[in-house]
Amino acid sequence: MNLETLFINLETALCARNEILTEDNIRYYLFAKMYDQDNQLNHYILELPYKGEVDDTLRKCDFSGLNSKNNSFHQELDLFYKTSQEKIAIELKFHRRTMLAVTGLPNKAGELFNDLKRLELINLNGVRRIFVYVTDDEMHKYLSGGRRGIHNSALNEMLGKFYNGNPGNFVDFRCLNGAVNQERDGSETFFNCASKSFIRKFDFSNIGLKVRIIYKSDFTSQSTSINRQKSSGLHLRVYEIM
Repeated sequence: MNLETLFINLETALCARNEILTEDNIRYYLFAKMYDQDNQLNHYILELPYKGEVDDTLRKCDFSGLNSKNNSFHQELDLFYKTSQEKIAIELKFHRRTMLAVTGLPNKAGELFNDLKRLELINLNGVRRIFVYVTDDEMHKYLSGGRRGIHNSALNEMLGKFYNGNPGNFVDFRCLNGAVNQERDGSETFFNCASKSFIRKFDFSNIGLKVRIIYKSDFTSQSTSINRQKSSGLHLRVYEIM
């Protein structure tokens, strides 16, 4: 699977989208563009549960950290691709402005970390772990510049590097280790949301996550319903967990 071609084609498809845009839409666009390269349906599994032994390839994965007490949280891998030559696990997140007057942007930032940490659990040799992030202008502006609601300088700097870095850059979240988690600086809000799929709540004590930026693009879409304000801006970021 040529990932560079895949994300170029995904971007082209999202540019041309002129109907409502949801996370499910993007997931199926992603699948369709993968299918253009490999039309063997048995190579794909959509919404593969993290818990249980659904697929022999994932039997040895350690999913014991997932929160089994709350089934309302979606705990499925968005897409798993496997051939005799390669295996790719993909999580996808789409953020758009909601109909609410106030949107919890620190919470949304925490959701990114939650998905990344969940994907990190797939720690088998030979499995590439890819995180695809699409957002409208709201989170783009938030992650690009002033992150209101998060006043922790170390976390602020890390989120900026994560979102604003260029393809080929590595982002090492382990540099946050040892910082202080406080309610008043927004870090507690961030980590509460970052931990929603997990029994143990994350904090600054031990963050073992390193990613590489593999694709980045900012573009416009013909969709008239990306968000409440009818903004046409879309932003694609793709990361690989190292």
